[in-house]
Amino acid sequence: MREHDSFLRELYQSSIGEISYVGLLWVTFTFLLLGCYGKPTDRICWFLKRTRTGEECQGPLRRFDQAIARFVNGELNCWACTRHWMRASREANEYCSSPFLEHSTQLSKRSIPKRFYYLFDRLGANTPNYQPGIRWCNKCASIADNALSKESDYIPPKVSVQMFILFLLFLSKKVSLIY
Repeated sequence: MREHDSFLRELYQSSIGEISYVGLLWVTFTFLLLGCYGKPTDRICWFLKRTRTGEECQGPLRRFDQAIARFVNGELNCWACTRHWMRASREANEYCSSPFLEHSTQLSKRSIPKRFYYLFDRLGANTPNYQPGIRWCNKCASIADNALSKESDYIPPKVSVQMFILFLLFLSKKVSLIY
């Protein structure tokens, strides 16, 4: 028994023992860190057991983006299988989701800018038949900035550098015509 204990002491004091001890600590720390945060097996489809028809999930999982999370009232860290992801994207693109009462019949090719999401959700809470989504009709797209500019949480659109340069060129040509 004493021979065994002395062997363990010598092993622990040697550099090989220290390296294996450090390695053991590193493996334990990595296991604990990945065990808490990085399990890919914990990713399940958000729509599992939430569909009316009880369809099974199919395809690889995709993380929600901000638009899909708005549509299904989920979080950004949620996942969906390809089947349910495609269905949510299709359904989110079928209607105008602005809180205005009057709409046109044709949807705009442009999606709702992210700067309007919070504002639309706040105003839509008091509007009948409002559903959060990612698309809007042509009429709502054309009047949104003018109609919402007086709201306290309105964020104006960013002016692109190209538009600014074109504006300066326009002014310079107009000035040269005057003189």
